[in-house]
Amino acid sequence: YQRRVREPLLESLNVLSTRSVDWKNKLIRWNGTTDETSVEATVFETWYIELSKLPQSQVGSTYWLYPYYLSNAFSSGDKACGSKIMCLAFASKAFEAALDRLNITDHSEGVKWGSKHILSIQNNVFSKTPLSCLSDRMLSYGGDDFTVNVGPSNPVTYSVTSGPSYRQIIDLSNFENSKFIHPMGTSGNAFSPNYDDLLMKWKNGQYIPMMTKDFKVTTTITLNPLTLPGT
Repeated sequence: YQRRVREPLLESLNVLSTRSVDWKNKLIRWNGTTDETSVEATVFETWYIELSKLPQSQVGSTYWLYPYYLSNAFSSGDKACGSKIMCLAFASKAFEAALDRLNITDHSEGVKWGSKHILSIQNNVFSKTPLSCLSDRMLSYGGDDFTVNVGPSNPVTYSVTSGPSYRQIIDLSNFENSKFIHPMGTSGNAFSPNYDDLLMKWKNGQYIPMMTKDFKVTTTITLNPLTLPGT
């Protein structure tokens, strides 16, 4: 969606301010990568949010985050904005609104996507208690609703609302080459060193071996059934 729609729409924008012309050209040259270091991603995602306000009076929702609807509206016109020319005028105003929201001035360097797009992982037990400072984790995160490594966000706060969890790669020719990863760690104990030792690997797209034999065992846990009196 980004490349197919972004470039023609940007080229059709009638922007006049120095900052708008500057950022319009930056987004035209942008490769569409939404990693956490990208400043173009921040501007584009904020512009997309402003564009999504187009049909709010008709749908009863402030944000209508459906890219194909927006694509059709800006290429052919829509009831929400009128003719194609009027819809493109809305897109130009939305572009200015996005720059205003980010406090971008002339020749501003912009804001990295990862500084806005924050993933919060909460502990089911401690998150609503004072111990949340020990149990919960927050980290910058790339992606958006439409990337392979998906990272949809709240249109008001930019905070990540969901994302991929458990991942695995199974080698059918040799199961011992299989790999897996999941966020946080192998322990649910917030005070264990294994509580979050996989988190950064998960974030960076790394994996750990999924071995089924000949692996080193450091500790074992035996679960014994409870014997009740009289049984």
